[in-house]
Amino acid sequence: MLLVEATVDAQSVVEIKDAGVKGKGAFASKDLIEGTYIGPYVGDLLTNEGVKARYPDPTQASYLFELTEDLCIDAQESTHFSRFFNHAEHGNLEVRANVEARTIDFYALRDISAGEELTFDYGPKFWIFRGQPTGDSRNFSDPIYRERPPELSIRYPPPVGTRLPLMPLTIAELKAALALPTDEARTALLRCLEFFGATRTAAGGLRARIGVGPDAEERVLDSGAQADVLELQRIALACLTQALDASGTAQRDVGEWMDSMEAELQLIRRWRDRVPRLASTRHDAASIAAFLLWKNPNGHGVTQPLSREECNDLVYRLETSEDSLAEVLDALGQHAPCAHVTELVDTLAEWVRLGDGCVVTSDEGVPTLVGHVPPLLDAVWRRVPRLMQARILVYHYNPNST
Repeated sequence: MLLVEATVDAQSVVEIKDAGVKGKGAFASKDLIEGTYIGPYVGDLLTNEGVKARYPDPTQASYLFELTEDLCIDAQESTHFSRFFNHAEHGNLEVRANVEARTIDFYALRDISAGEELTFDYGPKFWIFRGQPTGDSRNFSDPIYRERPPELSIRYPPPVGTRLPLMPLTIAELKAALALPTDEARTALLRCLEFFGATRTAAGGLRARIGVGPDAEERVLDSGAQADVLELQRIALACLTQALDASGTAQRDVGEWMDSMEAELQLIRRWRDRVPRLASTRHDAASIAAFLLWKNPNGHGVTQPLSREECNDLVYRLETSEDSLAEVLDALGQHAPCAHVTELVDTLAEWVRLGDGCVVTSDEGVPTLVGHVPPLLDAVWRRVPRLMQARILVYHYNPNST
């Protein structure tokens, strides 16, 4: 057992006092500007085996802070002020972990006024084994909080066979995300931006940089999780293309594609919002193709107009018979060039496939991801300090967790 040493400044910026129903809390003793170093998390450094030995009943462990999958800091017996940082959904402290130095440090996430309580988000992993925290808008009894976050799984793949939702990190995946139903498209784009370091504001908005360079413009979207898909796609495009192509060629080319496809992508999202998934990705693709040939004939070289009734009939056949795909494709080929119909359905099917996310597979015994992080993004990963390892650092030991 090792003690994580910390020197407490006599002129500490923190004072401990009553925090109401939460018991004791830590409060700023003076005004603090964004980025101010507050102090370290102080306690005993334990391995998982040490945690099990110390806490036979895991529910008694309330001050464990995870450093790695096998190391954490336990402040149960600590008298340092960091032990008294309480939870808040939109806390005012930023957590930074240094695995090599085996330290966890706190910084002011924004300007903090004297007398304001110092808080940070303990994360779902802490609360799913406890009662719902007061003042938190998230429902931690929801099954989604018992699933491993997809962004965390990028670095620590879950068991083989696990399906992860789409987090677009390539241009192809970005296009697929834009063709998802509206809410799913928005969520996928938010995952992408969080990969590049986007954070939530205290008011529930989204703070993100438009690009990955040190001079990238920062934008705050007040609507946060309900942000407009078009606005999110522009920011995601800048981040992805700058990370993958410093020359700017990719951003220009894909930007032009997005401008030309904007109306059609809105049609695809509208269709997918309304029509349930069919028997296969190609069935889905054929139904979308029929809708596009009806709604946007000029964009697809339609020679014989497709009526609403004919479109509905083709979709009905796809919904009611798995064997109808070939005849529906033949029917579409009577309204537009067959080669174009084939290419359109192939493209749409690829978007549907990518939109379904990826499955963890095994490559010679090593878990890998289908749709994994491109190698070029590793450099970007190392330039973004607040990422997945810092998102759910408060650790509650659960022998059955993955």
